[in-house]
Parts: sequence; C-alpha cells; structure tokens
Amino acid sequence: MKSVYDTLDEKNRRRFAASLATVLPHGGVCYVAEVLGCAESTIYVGLNELDELEDGDPLAGRVREEGAGRPQKPSPAPS
Repeated sequence: MKSVYDTLDEKNRRRFAASLATVLPHGGVCYVAEVLGCAESTIYVGLNELDELEDGDPLAGRVREEGAGRPQKPSPAPS
C-alpha cells in the first residue's frame, strides 16, 4: 500500500487513503494514517472528496485547490 501511495499526486493520495479507510472496521482512519504516514485530517478530506465524486469531480484536472500553494513571484517592473 505504501509503495503505491508514494507514487500518487496529492489529490489521489487523499482519495487512496480514504478508500482504504472505508473498507476497514472502526479505527480504519487511524490505522491507515499510521501505515501510510499521513495525517488523519488528510484522510477525512479525502472522505469528503469521495462523497462529492457522486456529483462529478469538483477538482478535475487540479491537484491543489484554487489559490493554494506557493505565491507567484512578482514580475520585474518594466524600465
């Protein structure tokens, strides 16, 4: 599981971890977080995303949400 998890991008890591947690009994989120080395909150975000997939993928084509990540470097001022 860990080797597959490490090859995925951020969005698919969340969803992979969440899908694993759903097939396990009570305590699955904690167990998967420990095995994969991710935060439980990451898995809960993935669970919410899996629920939203029923209506279509809201993050299709995106890895991060709009506005997330490092700020853009300002372009140099024209001389």
